[in-house]
Amino acid sequence: MRHRIRWVERVALGTMYTAVVDRIGTIAEAAQGWGHTTIVIDGTGVGRPIFDMLRRRTSVPLRAITYTSGEHETQPAYNFLRVPKIDLVTSLEAVLQTRRLEVVPDCPLQAELAAFDFSINTRGHASFEAQTGNHDDLVAALMLAVFWNERPNALDVWLEFRREHAARTPAEQADALARARARAGPHTRALNGW
Repeated sequence: MRHRIRWVERVALGTMYTAVVDRIGTIAEAAQGWGHTTIVIDGTGVGRPIFDMLRRRTSVPLRAITYTSGEHETQPAYNFLRVPKIDLVTSLEAVLQTRRLEVVPDCPLQAELAAFDFSINTRGHASFEAQTGNHDDLVAALMLAVFWNERPNALDVWLEFRREHAARTPAEQADALARARARAGPHTRALNGW
């Protein structure tokens, strides 16, 4: 999947949260004309109140991602993910290394990407942040967007399953069902009427 950054808007420091929420809602609603839109926000810190304000402001689907230092992604609630920061960084890194990111010329994001630094301290703690004196808020927003868009879409997974299933002969379908039944535990067999 290619990621095209057509436009970037940096909100001025000191802008009221209500104005930020209104702007995000307006942009997301306009973007729905281009296809499916999801607002993905940083759920860390003041993210939860912003999420609640956005939920009241717009009907565009919302997701909040909280950075963690953990090793595994968790989903404490439907719209909320807790993701190790290294997973966010490596998603972006993979997109950059495979040259699947296009950014409009003279975008401030390019300077932030150039100043984004990765380091490991003497205790083995990984650090991902802008070099001293630089911003990384646009890179953080890009990491969230890339991470979310690189995830497999549930509908796409289901459609792929249906295509594969339809391509099988009846004998292959029966064999796959028999293998699934053999692997299933007693609770799964009971729920499926096997």
